[in-house]
Amino acid sequence: MNTVKVAVLRAETDRVFRLANSHYHACVGVREVQGWQEVANRVLDESALLSCKRATAYDLDQWTSAVQALKDRLAASVERLAQLQGKDAKPSQRPYFEGSKPLRKLLAERQNPLKQFDGIGLKALYLFLKAGHVAQVNTGTNR
Repeated sequence: MNTVKVAVLRAETDRVFRLANSHYHACVGVREVQGWQEVANRVLDESALLSCKRATAYDLDQWTSAVQALKDRLAASVERLAQLQGKDAKPSQRPYFEGSKPLRKLLAERQNPLKQFDGIGLKALYLFLKAGHVAQVNTGTNR
C-alpha cells in the first residue's frame, strides 16, 4: 500500500474522474480508444495501491465513485470499440441488414433539395441549368 497525503488523494480523484469523463469522450477512432483503455487500466492498477490515513469520509466516497466510474467507462469502451471496428470495416466486411435498402431510399428522398420541383420535371430542370441558362424567380413584387 502506498500511503499518500489528502491533497494527493484529491488530485488523483480529479485525475480519475477526468480520465473517465473527459478523456474517454474525446476519443474518436479505434486507436484512440485502445490507447485510452491502456491508460485507464494502468491508472486502475496504480489506484489500487493508494491509501490515506487522514482522508474524510467524503474524500473516500469521492475516490470510490471515481474508481467505479472509470471501471464502468472501461466496460463501456469494449462495446464502443466493437462498434468503431464495425464502422471502419470495408463494405464487404460490414454486416448486411435486410431493411437497409428501403431506409436508404427514404433518406435519399428526404434529403433531395429538388423534391419541390417534381411537377416540372427534374430532368428538364437539370438540362436547363446545365446548359447555362439563368432561371428567373418571380417574387411577387412588381418593380
